Amino acid sequence: MANLNILSEIEKSPERSVLHENYFHEVWSNEKINPGSDTLEFNNPFSLEEDEYRPREPLTFNNDEDAVSVLIPENDSTVTQALEDKTSKNAEIGVLVDSKIDSMGVDYFDSEDEYFETYRNKFENFQSTFFAGTPFHTANESGRYSEGISQYFNMPVFTESLQKFADHNRFEIHDVMADGNCLFRAIADQLEINGIFGNSPKLLREITMKYLRQNPCQEDGSHIEAFLFNESWEQYLTRMEKPTEWCDHVLLKAAVDALGLKTVVFNVYGADIRRTEIYPVKCKKSGNDLTIYLGHMGEFHYLSLRPKDWNKEWQKKALLCRYLVCSKDWESEARKQFLRNKVNCLGMVDFLKNNERFLGMESDYKTASDEDVKAGYTLCPTYALDVLEPEETRVHILSAMDDPFCVDRRTGITLMCLSFLIRHTLPNYLYYYTYPTYRGSEIEIEGRLFRYLGSIATKTNIYLKNVVPTFLSTRENEPLKELGATVVAIEGDTARYFITQDTSATNPGYVRLKIPSSSNDFLPRNIYREEGNTYLRKMEVSDKTALPRDTKRCLVGFDCREFPPSAQEWINRERKFQWPSRTIVDMIQVSGCTIISKHHPSSSNPDIEWKYDFSLSEVILFENTVTHSQMYGFYVIKVLLEYCTAHLQRKLKPKHIRAVFLNCCEQIPTHTWDANLGGCILQLVSYTIECLQRKKLPHYFVSKRNMLHGFNEEELRDICFQIEALRLFPLRTMVLLAENRGLSYASNLTVAILRDCARFALPAEVWRLYQEILIPNTIKTVKFLARRGLYEAAFSMLSGTLHIANALSTTMCSSCTLAELFVSALSELCQETSKVILAMRFETLYGEHILDSLIKKDRIFLKDVLPWGISDNIAWLRVPEDKMENYELLAEYLLEFGKTEMKNLNTNLAELLFSEAIRCLEKNIEDTPKLDVSNIEDDMLKLDIQTQESNILRKVREKLKECYTQTFFISQVHRLYNPLEGYMPAIEELCKELPEMSSIVSTMFGFLRIPAKQKEYAELYEIFLGTGTHHKVAAKTSY
Repeated sequence: MANLNILSEIEKSPERSVLHENYFHEVWSNEKINPGSDTLEFNNPFSLEEDEYRPREPLTFNNDEDAVSVLIPENDSTVTQALEDKTSKNAEIGVLVDSKIDSMGVDYFDSEDEYFETYRNKFENFQSTFFAGTPFHTANESGRYSEGISQYFNMPVFTESLQKFADHNRFEIHDVMADGNCLFRAIADQLEINGIFGNSPKLLREITMKYLRQNPCQEDGSHIEAFLFNESWEQYLTRMEKPTEWCDHVLLKAAVDALGLKTVVFNVYGADIRRTEIYPVKCKKSGNDLTIYLGHMGEFHYLSLRPKDWNKEWQKKALLCRYLVCSKDWESEARKQFLRNKVNCLGMVDFLKNNERFLGMESDYKTASDEDVKAGYTLCPTYALDVLEPEETRVHILSAMDDPFCVDRRTGITLMCLSFLIRHTLPNYLYYYTYPTYRGSEIEIEGRLFRYLGSIATKTNIYLKNVVPTFLSTRENEPLKELGATVVAIEGDTARYFITQDTSATNPGYVRLKIPSSSNDFLPRNIYREEGNTYLRKMEVSDKTALPRDTKRCLVGFDCREFPPSAQEWINRERKFQWPSRTIVDMIQVSGCTIISKHHPSSSNPDIEWKYDFSLSEVILFENTVTHSQMYGFYVIKVLLEYCTAHLQRKLKPKHIRAVFLNCCEQIPTHTWDANLGGCILQLVSYTIECLQRKKLPHYFVSKRNMLHGFNEEELRDICFQIEALRLFPLRTMVLLAENRGLSYASNLTVAILRDCARFALPAEVWRLYQEILIPNTIKTVKFLARRGLYEAAFSMLSGTLHIANALSTTMCSSCTLAELFVSALSELCQETSKVILAMRFETLYGEHILDSLIKKDRIFLKDVLPWGISDNIAWLRVPEDKMENYELLAEYLLEFGKTEMKNLNTNLAELLFSEAIRCLEKNIEDTPKLDVSNIEDDMLKLDIQTQESNILRKVREKLKECYTQTFFISQVHRLYNPLEGYMPAIEELCKELPEMSSIVSTMFGFLRIPAKQKEYAELYEIFLGTGTHHKVAAKTSY
């Protein structure tokens, strides 16, 4: 069915009522030669053909097989037959999915999500199969000007050519939905990456059409109507005002003029690269103009070309825009001084000099003169406010904490709105740990105690999961997080060795360890004598010491049962909101701390300086007093701070973020984290900025210890600059992070919620907001998450929203129960598996039965077929009758269903399906009767029977091998040892029967970090090849 969706989404030829040759020779008559090519380039990259206006059908999404005929010419029987032939063949190689599987429906967030899932993301897979062995460049001679089915045949050339051009010229392709509004979608994206927010494609079209109505003539006085064909000027304007009408070259030039943007368009087809530069009317053509870059595929689709470093530059431009907007009504001198202070404080002097005309700003911090082009777009949205506050105030911070309906004075965003978007764009249950084998804060190996330190010990070493595997993502992702923990090998208690602590000559939080001069407990090389004192040098772990798995660094340390003198202030500290409680404080005091072999960066004698480590204390806090809502808040602030500073050479470490979080927990009431999450996150960000500006971040337990010691002025300023952008543009940062992690709905969800931002400040509107906006958008988000198999996140999100809605409905005298709200919401889902899984979670949590209302129980489900117990997540999976004849057929069905879910990136469901497929195949092998041929005298007949029996078993084992390979693929996707690790004994047994798979088994052991086994199977593969050379074969999947 993939080919039907792909063909139905190919954009049809745009309506062209402009005489291209005449119009563009009037507007851009200059020609250019590409220095690296012999090709003559015209600034006009468009066709010179004259095409009559033809009505165009709207873009639709459907699964109707008849949709193929839309784009195939009636007389092109060859193409039609080819499609039919390929459709029948593709079923064998996995391009098309069993109709019984596909008929269950797929859930999408919106039409844009459906478009990219059903067309763009599956296009290459279909093309590589459908056109196997066919040279793409010879598919159709019309090239970049192809239309209809010819466009489709040439799509590989369009996509590959543009991608190659982007790679070579440091661009990142950002595709946009092909709904007739692609030009304005691309321009909107270009504005956003230049720090200019709040300009929707609809608004940009309105601005352009208004400009075109007011300016119907060109600079030479000629009316644009003269370039129209078969259409009057008014008819043309009326048609172009429609939201999804295809944009032609007149509209492109009008958009450039109306928005005041220098625009560079690249039209690439094969080796033919055509660059068009379009300047706004009366533009001075200086080098400091704001320039946007668009890609043009043939004549049918625009997209955005993002410069590779856009993610490092948008913050500066956005802050400049914001400072201009919030000071627009000030007196000239006050505004000039304000802008100067901000520019100097954030180190943007050089940037401003290189962008003098950017958004009407000059290097002397004044507004531009009237001669400059006035941009028609919004510089910075103010949302629920008319004017934004330029600076943070204490009064504003306190009000933001107390009132969830408060409007943040610095962003204009209602905190209720912000809280909702945080929970939906950075959902809970989508955070993962980078250490696969850790189970506690301490571990004993060969009689020696090891203690984990820092974020490993506190279980705060988390990252936001990327729901799209890195190798499938079109976006740049952060490099793989390096696995590994810092541990301390405990030598014993300080009291045991009569160690005394000397802090007289150390920085706060550090100590020298004195030992008796007569002590024989330590080797001479570990002893340092000075002025009659005997100190213990820092010690190292022997190379022969057995370390915990995944250890990255091992230090030597001692238990210190006494809480350090430098931390006594924490014990006696006055706490406004009694966090942590006195009981927890006493527990931490009794637990003491760990002294580890680490010195202060500015130590006068680092060889004998040790450090107090409070990982034990932090473990007690995180395990006993940090609430679920607080922990989620920590996850959010950690991933946000790390994302916005990821490109810096020096950045904040997890220990800094924990210090920010714990210090703020004492300043924020515990209940506020649940009632006003948005306000809490802004408080954390503001506190971080305050610390950076003061150049001091207090250690949570040793307040006199400055955790920013060692950062220079420039490093602190760069970090502060990025976090200031996070504070003023939290939603933009959240959307970028979410999209970077594959949550592609984030942008459209944010736009939908912000559309009514002001209403979120009105308590009387809350119930209607839930009915009209929050519940519908929650259901859309749940559809996306459930399709990806992120059921915990989906259920948490849905139950949270509906629980509040249920409470509100009670106060509004409504009769809706929580169960009724759930049934109504789940009825909106198309995928049965998602409905069932979420309904069962509801029944488990709330004890009410709703499953009967959502599925028909007269069908046969997987739980009815298998004699053993299976996961509830797949128990209600419908099984076709023709797949119940034997275990092998059932396994084939589960395997294909699992591969379908892998295509949807639902690895959770796929793992369960592969697991049951493996059990079915193992059961099939077990139940296969072994024929007794001992009484057969005919040797040929006996051999033939044995061969057939062996071939039957081999066929089943090949399928078993494929299932194991798929589980390996799942482990690779998530960079986790499971599920692969649990199958390795069975895989080794299977390898005895299928020696050719020894190479992939070697790769599996390499992934699991078991080098001995990796080498063993590599050698077995060499033996199998018989060449004496090991050929490393990567895991192949049918994904």
